[in-house]
Amino acid sequence: AASVRGFSSGPLVILPSPSVSRGRPIAAGMSFMELDTVLDGIANKGTLLDDHDLFQLKHAIWNVGYVPPSIQNRLFTVSQSIMNFKRNHGFNSDFYREYVALLGTMQARKFWGDMEVETIQAWLLEALQEAPGQSSSDMGTSKGSATGSRPSPKLQNQELGLQVGWLQAARLPRISCCTSYAVENLPMDSPMAQTMSELVRGSVVRHRRKLKSPDLCDPPCLEVVAVRSVVNPRLQVKYLAQLSDLDGKRKLYGCSGVPELEHLKVQPTPMDLDLNEHFLFHGAPSTTIEKICRAGFKPQRGGEVTGKLFGVGSYFAANSSKSDDYTEERANPLPRSSIRTLVVARVVLGEVHRTKQRMDRATRPPDGADESELDSVLALPTTQGGCVDHLEVVVYSEACALPVALVDYRHAHACPCAFCLRRPVGP
Repeated sequence: AASVRGFSSGPLVILPSPSVSRGRPIAAGMSFMELDTVLDGIANKGTLLDDHDLFQLKHAIWNVGYVPPSIQNRLFTVSQSIMNFKRNHGFNSDFYREYVALLGTMQARKFWGDMEVETIQAWLLEALQEAPGQSSSDMGTSKGSATGSRPSPKLQNQELGLQVGWLQAARLPRISCCTSYAVENLPMDSPMAQTMSELVRGSVVRHRRKLKSPDLCDPPCLEVVAVRSVVNPRLQVKYLAQLSDLDGKRKLYGCSGVPELEHLKVQPTPMDLDLNEHFLFHGAPSTTIEKICRAGFKPQRGGEVTGKLFGVGSYFAANSSKSDDYTEERANPLPRSSIRTLVVARVVLGEVHRTKQRMDRATRPPDGADESELDSVLALPTTQGGCVDHLEVVVYSEACALPVALVDYRHAHACPCAFCLRRPVGP
């Protein structure tokens, strides 16, 4: 099954969110010969091409294992012909949906080089800008809709744009001997920058006016000013090795899901084991951010500056506003309008230990009920009987987390949040 990624209800088109190739042989589901047969059929259709043909090709690509270079080249050529058909002959809404889903599926497969992926994503972005208008026949009553209408084409495009950004964020860069450490600014209108911005703005929650106070303030109002991608080959190699290790460790029984983090999940491909990879937030002062990007997260330093409620580990949050509280030194708070930075990390949780209690002395997750070794800790919030206001994730191995983006932001001038009430106004 494919997954959808969006930040409002009802994402329109199903796009696969790729995980990462773990360096192990992939057993073929559908053979490449079957894919070749589908390509034959499409090549013979000419101007009779329709949405069902695209659906068949999407299904074949998603389920195929090994694809030899000759079939890869043919697939790319046929895809170009489909794109040209769309440009020359127009399309209806059904064709458009299958076309976008096909491109989303194609760019997720691991057999493409970076140039092919960039081309496919360019086709996808072009498609997002030319969604067909909805006719009266498209406006039938849908389940759960009070008005019976579907989202406008503009809203659909926003949803699709976020899905493309999620796909781009979930695809780790190819690493070679020539790849070097880099932190680069992303265009703010790029899908990945928009996705990371929406992650930060859309995950804010209410916080206590003061520690242990029963009063909750309104959520922060955050303004994203820049998004930067982080590429660190050394850390990525370590992260991939950790995935490979967990893959072997959990291959027999798999990992239990984490429904609380489903909206942040990096979906595995059909060929990969689901190891519970998620995008999560980490807040730190600016002086620490570069150290994290260059050297990675250091669990052994957990608790040196702030508390260690769940032991000595690296702490992550599902809400940007929770991590926002850690973007400054406690003894030297920044003015309200200061630019702050959050790290967006890709974190693999494996098999999770859920806790409702403090674990101050922990240096690793506790063993499971069957005495099996667990991989991470999920601290449940008070709404689920836990001891923290908002969900926390803790990992105890530095290879379990990879910084992938930095989001620079500030609080709006009239931000009503609890943190702004406590911070100095500044100049």
